[in-house]
Amino acid sequence: MDERGKVLVVMEFLPSDLSRLIAARKVPFFAPQLKIMMCQILDGVRFLHDNGVMHRDLKLANILTNKGNRLKICDFGLSRWENGSGSYTPGMVTQWYRAPEILMGETNYTSAVDMWSVGCIMAELVLRKVLFPGNSGIQQLSLIHSSSAARCKRCDVLLRLCLVQPDLICCSAFLPWIPTAGSLPTMPSNTLGFLSYEHNTLYIFLLE
Repeated sequence: MDERGKVLVVMEFLPSDLSRLIAARKVPFFAPQLKIMMCQILDGVRFLHDNGVMHRDLKLANILTNKGNRLKICDFGLSRWENGSGSYTPGMVTQWYRAPEILMGETNYTSAVDMWSVGCIMAELVLRKVLFPGNSGIQQLSLIHSSSAARCKRCDVLLRLCLVQPDLICCSAFLPWIPTAGSLPTMPSNTLGFLSYEHNTLYIFLLE
């Protein structure tokens, strides 16, 4: 604690992060490498959630690494303790890793939003490119919707309305119309059809 009463946390130096690692890498990761990385990420996220902490900004740039491929989650500037009311600030999480409910302006969400981000990270490690690179909240929802096995006619109508009237994206009346990170059902492996066969097979291997 310094003279102003602020707590300073000194942590070990890690020279890089996963976004830089992918940018510098010219060949895909091998499956064992991906499994080791994902196990470390999931262990870290589980520790946070077991202790009542939502990170709310998980992305490749916030996962540090060293030459020994040891990973550590960083940047807790947007993290919050889970509270009983479940009401939090809207618009959290970097857009490409943002769960559908947050994209829709929802303020009542759970730590499931972190797991959505973890899924996006996992896909990015496999594909070596962003899974849903939307330029806006509406486009982000559209990319998620077009790739999702949970497509429905009501979601199609909602997205068309949002394209005409963007203000609707923050209208809570439409929230029940779109699947959220906390409500998506368990899906069979063949729903990963938006990946190539090679990536689909690797993704299933990692999930198993």
